Amino acid sequence: MRKSVVTTLCIVMASLLVCLGVAWYIFGVAQKAPEPEAEIIEEVLRFCDGISVDGIDISGMTLEEAASALNKLHVAADENFKLELWFEGFSDSIEYPDITVAYNTADILNEAIQLGNNGTPTRREEEIARVKAEGARYTTSKTYSIDDINALLTEIAERAYIEPIDASSRFELSEPRKFAYTEGIPGRAADLAALEKELFSRMEQKSFEEPVEIPLTILEPLVTIDHLAMKNSMISTYTTSFEERALSGENRIYNINRLAEAINGYCVMPGDSFDLNAILGPRTSDSGWKDASGSPDGQSGTLVGGGVTQGASTLYNSVMMADLEVTERAASGWPLDYVPIGREAAISAEGSNFCFRNDRASPVYIVAYCDLEAKTITCEIWGEPLEDGMTVQITSEKTGTLTRLSTRMQIDPDLGAGKRRVEREGRTGSTAESYKEYYDRNGNMIERELYETSTYPSIQGVVYVSAIPSDSKTDNLPMNTPIIFPSSIS
Repeated sequence: MRKSVVTTLCIVMASLLVCLGVAWYIFGVAQKAPEPEAEIIEEVLRFCDGISVDGIDISGMTLEEAASALNKLHVAADENFKLELWFEGFSDSIEYPDITVAYNTADILNEAIQLGNNGTPTRREEEIARVKAEGARYTTSKTYSIDDINALLTEIAERAYIEPIDASSRFELSEPRKFAYTEGIPGRAADLAALEKELFSRMEQKSFEEPVEIPLTILEPLVTIDHLAMKNSMISTYTTSFEERALSGENRIYNINRLAEAINGYCVMPGDSFDLNAILGPRTSDSGWKDASGSPDGQSGTLVGGGVTQGASTLYNSVMMADLEVTERAASGWPLDYVPIGREAAISAEGSNFCFRNDRASPVYIVAYCDLEAKTITCEIWGEPLEDGMTVQITSEKTGTLTRLSTRMQIDPDLGAGKRRVEREGRTGSTAESYKEYYDRNGNMIERELYETSTYPSIQGVVYVSAIPSDSKTDNLPMNTPIIFPSSIS
């Protein structure tokens, strides 16, 4: 019995061990066995039936296949591009791929691939059926870039460019309007914008047979004769007369005319100064000047070069009216007959001078001449007119009288009894002011300013009398007797 129990236990234990071994084996094998690989499924989108781009049916193609097909089509269309370019004296050519062509192929394909590939299955099926029945046709567009031919365009621009030549003028005394003109010459330049447009148009039309004539633009001169004529005119003119007998001596007219000839046609450049004494030089008989009536030391008399002050005064008035900057001017010993008071410019070879500066941006020219029949001298200033048609007038007026000096009496023993000799005539001095008046183009005064003051000092008379009194009480004048002077001249 006991033996039977033991046997039974042994059989049970053996069975249990077998079961545990099997379980352990199964567990071990299960732990070491690799997991099955997951199946990767990628859905490749394709164009549904009925879709075409640029005439190519891309039904059933993938994006990559459609893009490749269109690229071949476009390259075939563009690779035949070649154009001759020319203008007079120049020729060259451009061809594929000198001009870069870009198509919007990607945008078109991305739009077309959406047909039949979006939405619910029912919606996709409906859209696929509609496209198949109706069709869907797309057309690409293209853009061009000329960056790759920039060097050629630069060469074209340089070869085509001819700089225009402005009209010019020169001062000519013989001309009625004192200036002669030369017409300007137009230039040219390549119109690169128009050329670019023409190139793109030819490519769109696939028109490559006829060469392209490079369009040229005419460049007109910036300065024309009309422009110069507006800037070259008479700015001012002033005339004085030497018709009066005291002023019309032959030698005096000669000196005045010589001054006019010396300054006639004289050009004063911007920033330069005009110096009358430097132009006239020494007034001596050896240098060709003649003795004529003048006013040395404030007295009527004769001097070499007499009359030049009249010429200087005529020029002075014209310079004032041209609104130029007077840098040196002197009043005469007393007011002169040929200009209003305060408007003379006395000059002498050793002393007083007349100078002015051209403070404008353009040259000014002096025209001076004598009319020997009318016995006048005229001075004109030519150049660019005053701004906005403005003109300048000069007015002057006596502003005061100075103290009269008593006549100094001196004895001349060589004079006969009761005789007298006037050595120097006395004169009562005065003061004067001159004004510049500015007028607009319509003749309206816009400004009046004090321009110059002049002082004419009193002159003490000197009279020589006999040392031997006359029997007549009226033969000699009292010391304070007023003296009447002749007209002043210079």
